[in-house]
Amino acid sequence: MSKYALVRDGVVVNLTLWDGASQVDFGAGVTAVAATDAVQIGYGYDGSKFIAPAPQVTVTPIPSAQELADKIDDLVASIYSNWTRFQQEYLLREQAAQTFKDAGYTGDPGTWVSAYAAAAAVTNQAAADTILTQATNLNTALEQLGALRMRKYEVLNAKTADDAAAAYVNVVAAINAVAATIE
Repeated sequence: MSKYALVRDGVVVNLTLWDGASQVDFGAGVTAVAATDAVQIGYGYDGSKFIAPAPQVTVTPIPSAQELADKIDDLVASIYSNWTRFQQEYLLREQAAQTFKDAGYTGDPGTWVSAYAAAAAVTNQAAADTILTQATNLNTALEQLGALRMRKYEVLNAKTADDAAAAYVNVVAAINAVAATIE
């Protein structure tokens, strides 16, 4: 048994093993041609030799400046969503820590601070200071993210698609750097 290409209208439509002699009806307009192992479905046949098909070229459309700007908004929104999930808790915890600090770290620090202190195995004062530091860092990061999101206008106002793509890459890198600082 040998490999044969089944050719219709100059194109290999199937492959089969066949002795080359026995009577087989491969279908209307189909010719069996002895083939090498390299021949595959989709190859052309010009009557004397097989021809590999041209490689498929996939063209990926370049995103428009608006699409890139929308991606910037989406990225920042996804980062915000991690924070806003517990936003009210963070705000109340920060407020309680500030109240405890303003009282000279004396008296009842409230549940928000004491629960954090107990879980972290630190004093109420250390917990309050940590909470306030984290709140400051978070607020700074959110401010930076808001400013970076506005840089989408650099993308939208770029003169060329390449300039828009370069601006997008720079903005996203800066956004990711800020996002990495959020605890």
